[in-house]
Order: sequence, then C-alpha cells, then structure tokens
Amino acid sequence: MEGLGFLDLKERNSIYKILERYSLNVLDIQKFDNRYKIATKDNYFWLYALKSGRDEIIKNDCIGQELIKNNFSCFQNYVRTKYHELYIRSNKAIYYLTECIEGEDCNLGSFEEAVEAVKFLASFHKVPYKFNNESLKVKKDKQNWIYIFNKNLGDFEKYKILIDKKRIRNSFDSIFYKQIDYYYKIGMLSLDLLNKYDYYNTLHKGDKNYTLCLDGMNSKKLIKNKGIYYLTSLDPIIIDYYVNDLNKYIKSLMNKTDFAWDFTKARVLIEAYSSIKNLSPQDLGIMFALIIFPYRFWKLGKKRYVKRKNWDENKYMNKLQKITKFQEHQEKFISDFFNYLSEI
Repeated sequence: MEGLGFLDLKERNSIYKILERYSLNVLDIQKFDNRYKIATKDNYFWLYALKSGRDEIIKNDCIGQELIKNNFSCFQNYVRTKYHELYIRSNKAIYYLTECIEGEDCNLGSFEEAVEAVKFLASFHKVPYKFNNESLKVKKDKQNWIYIFNKNLGDFEKYKILIDKKRIRNSFDSIFYKQIDYYYKIGMLSLDLLNKYDYYNTLHKGDKNYTLCLDGMNSKKLIKNKGIYYLTSLDPIIIDYYVNDLNKYIKSLMNKTDFAWDFTKARVLIEAYSSIKNLSPQDLGIMFALIIFPYRFWKLGKKRYVKRKNWDENKYMNKLQKITKFQEHQEKFISDFFNYLSEI
C-alpha cells in the first residue's frame, strides 16, 4: 500500500464535511496519497479525491451494477451519499466513496494462488453484460492479431537491415542480430496457428467471444479475504476476447523464474480456468499462438532501432538477457503445448 500521508486540521475538517453527506458514523481518517481510509464502527471505506474523471466514475459504477445484477460482487463497490449522489464536487476536486475490503495482498508468484486467481478470472469472464457502450465508452480491444503479427514480423526484417547498415556493431547489436531469425520462426509459427485455428472467423463473429476483461490480471488488482478474491478496482476494465485476457495472465506468469515456461504448470492453469469457463480446442489453439509470439523481443528491437530510446548499453543487454534466458524452456513449452492440443 502507498505510504501514509500527513493530514492537517484544515484538511481533516474538509474531509469530515464531505463525509457528512454519507450515512456514516466516522471514527477515524487516514490519508494515503490521493485517497483517505475511513474507519467506522463496523467497516472501512475509501474516499478518493480526483481532479477530474467524472465519466470514469459513472462508467465504473455502471459496470459494477451490471456485475452485481449477474451475482458477481467480488469488488469494492461504490457507496452513494444520503442524497443518492455518486460523487461530490468540492475544493476543485471530485470525491467518491467505495467499500474497503480488508485482506491480504495476493502473491501470484505462488503457484497455488495463481491457480485460484485464474479461476477468479474465469468467473469474471462468465459475467454477461448489457449496457449502452456508446454512452459509457468502455474500451473495446478487438485486435486483428493476424495483421499485427504480420506487421511485427516485417519489423524484424527492418532490424536486420538497420544493423547491417551500421559501420560498427556493439555487443548488443551482434547478439540481437543472431536472435532475429530464431524469433522470426516462432512468430511465423504463431501466424500459422492463428490461421489453422481460424482466428479470422473468430474475430468476425460479432460480439459472441467478447466480454468484460481485466486487461491482464496482476497482484495489484486483487486482494484476498478469507480465501475469497476481490478486485481492488474496476479500472481499467475493457471489452476483449476472453482468451486474450487469459493469454496475458498466463504469459506474465511464464516469464517469472518460478514458472519458467513450464507447460505442466501452464496446463494446470488452463484446466483450472476451463473448469469454470470452458475453452474449446479453437480457443486453446489461438491462445497458444498469442502466448508464444515473441512480442517482448519485437518491442525491444523497436525501442532500439526505430525509436532509438536513449538507454545505456547495460539496460539494453539486461532486457535482452531476460528475454532469451528461458529459450530452451520455451522450446519445450511449444513442443508440450503441441502434444496437448493433439490429445484433445
């Protein structure tokens, strides 16, 4: 949690005046950066202070109400004032109140917690939603990965040309250059998988495969109370292909040392998710393509040779080493995933 801040008498009185609009018997107030922890006799609450963001508050409240309608209440919900106000304007700021669920921080480095969290993600993806997105403007991430991967692989060719043109190559250039063909082949495999599992058709099926997503789940978005997981915030929530949200989560774990692209662990995560929300063979094939595409290698090359980001050589080398250190593990991961797909 962010550091405890100093709350002077003037600010304290100002916050108490705002809290008078709520049906709360306030016992204590603590300041944490842009929010205040409000203690009452029975519960805690968070009072947020923002300079702007009224539309975000309205959007997230609407999402929250839709989640509750569909029996999903594992998040810190908004609290309205005695006058049914969602937010209050005061002191050139916007204030709003949410529940504060006390609990433990989640450790997704723990395999057991990672499995429970993926079940939580599946439960979240199962929630249907019905709201006017034209007015709410929830971000819809409907990406054509076939087009994107083709474009990214074209950049790999550019990296080779740009390095070839250099009169003097340093250590990073030489090592990166040697890796380009290797990662290009993996990128081509991703493209082949997207075509084999008919991703183009999935993309154009309308909204059947799109739902509310967490845009990559991480430990900062979760808190655990008596074994139950809760979202710490409804921001950001996007509309996306649920398989891509699952891909982001599993891929983030595979890059951790405790997971190290171990397909045995990935399979447990996949089957834990599928026990809540079924994954078809097509879903699995598309997710396989998304997981193995060498996005981090492509991104590092773009920073170096296109954007010419002003990092020192040690930083560039460290990032490249982090990408390549699990190469043998990734090769086995790909082989094991192929075998898994052939079994289903």
